Amino acid sequence: MIQSTLANTLIQTITPYQEIFSSREILYFKIVLFLLILLVIVFGAIYYFSDKKIFRPFLKKMTPKPLPVKFDYENKLNFIRTYHIKNQLYREGCFEISATLKTFLETIYKKDVEEMTVTEIEKNLSDNSAREILRLLSKYQFQKTNTSKENFEQMCSQALSLINDRKRFLPK
Repeated sequence: MIQSTLANTLIQTITPYQEIFSSREILYFKIVLFLLILLVIVFGAIYYFSDKKIFRPFLKKMTPKPLPVKFDYENKLNFIRTYHIKNQLYREGCFEISATLKTFLETIYKKDVEEMTVTEIEKNLSDNSAREILRLLSKYQFQKTNTSKENFEQMCSQALSLINDRKRFLPK
């Protein structure tokens, strides 16, 4: 008898099972957990295959496209001149003139001029006026103070005259 009353009191004090989370919350938790696992798998696959040939085109550093052969170098130099004189950014203009001239010389001489330093250009290029212009541009690019407007305009006019003189050597 004592056992039955003890059992009855225990049964009465025990509360029935209650769900802590609703079925909808459990479903959301499962979805989030699945997406996290999927994300880890995707990043693991990318990391694993990044050294393989499959993903090389996607992970390769984008290089700027070379200018087309029929590119109008005169208009480019005139734009550089007007833009940098207007904004008084003469040193940056010298960098752009140098890049444009190197691209132009590369299309003419079929040498990798864009990747060369001025010293390498002086050794590998036989065009004296181009070497001199690039040497002066390098001097103006890397001096401590900003290039003067007169020097910048002189570089623009020399680059334009070089392009006009060598235009006939452009591939058709």
